[in-house]
Amino acid sequence: MTEVQFKELQELLQRVENSTGLEALAVVTREGIRLACAVSGDVDSDIFSAATATLVSVGEENLRQLGQGILSEIILRGSKGFTIIMKGSEETLLVGASRDQIRLGYYIGLMKIHAGQVKKIMEEHPLKTDQLLGVRKEPEVEPAATPEPSEVPSPAPQPTATTAAASDSEVSVDDKEAILVALKALGFDEPE
Repeated sequence: MTEVQFKELQELLQRVENSTGLEALAVVTREGIRLACAVSGDVDSDIFSAATATLVSVGEENLRQLGQGILSEIILRGSKGFTIIMKGSEETLLVGASRDQIRLGYYIGLMKIHAGQVKKIMEEHPLKTDQLLGVRKEPEVEPAATPEPSEVPSPAPQPTATTAAASDSEVSVDDKEAILVALKALGFDEPE
């Protein structure tokens, strides 16, 4: 995994955790290796990652045995919160948790949207075989090209806020999109 890819994943997870009620966000390989995380200090992120991969493996085998199709997501619901595990790309999983059980459907939709973003980041630079097998290597850093004297470097783009604070009666565009995705995941389609 490249340094740029790691940074993009880390920034995405941190942005989602800071702007939503989701916490303990992580991107892990299907083998349980943590690629990026925004996991709080009380959680051992390596055990968290390995447990995620194990649950997905058991869930997929269960669905295969019962002929119930392809795994969509896994939801673990406890008395004080829930965890959602979802496929990010072919090699990765996105996992997140929340204590806000009333908005479970909303968070399923939100996780689907962010899983798509993880997939896009991972498709730009697919993982190599040694990364999938758990051999940790230093991130690859491509050598910087020497600019021609006539080239003037342009300033780096500044990050922009993607979500605006909304009052209780307003729903931001991102919230509406997450709600529509959640409804589709539950089998409801938009009216024609």
